[in-house]
Amino acid sequence: MNNKLWWFQRESNATFFKALLEDLNKATEDPAIKWVTSSYHNDACGSVAVYVDSDSETIVQLFAYETEEDQALEQSDHKYGLTASIVGEFSVKNEFFTNDREEAIAAAVKAAVEVSEEYLHQLARDFMKENGQDGWQTLSLDEWLLEYGEQLSEEVRSEGETLLSRF
Repeated sequence: MNNKLWWFQRESNATFFKALLEDLNKATEDPAIKWVTSSYHNDACGSVAVYVDSDSETIVQLFAYETEEDQALEQSDHKYGLTASIVGEFSVKNEFFTNDREEAIAAAVKAAVEVSEEYLHQLARDFMKENGQDGWQTLSLDEWLLEYGEQLSEEVRSEGETLLSRF
């Protein structure tokens, strides 16, 4: 019988991820970006994530091995691995691997900010595409609302202004 505990069963792992979460949330200056645990017991290691928008699968996730033994067991070259998806599409530019905790935190915070901003821009592009008319120019959302706002219903214009306020 094997008496070895899996990574998710160890008290030390809970402590490791609690500290990682605290440090990530301290390093993240934007209060709208909140890191949470995202570990699943069937994962090779634990993880934390920012769910920018769960419904659209816009997520930044940092995987981490607590111990070198866990890392070796999975034959991973890196203790930390960062992945991101924007509207369900994997973001290669936000992929990052390292063995250094501080580098991992810095890269994760940077990716969370970038993915959040890209997601807002995507929402704005989608909003203008869904509510625009043939022949309307592609502009930034604020310029688009100034240019075409009078031609929009009050409800649509209000929705656009609410979206704009998130920038």
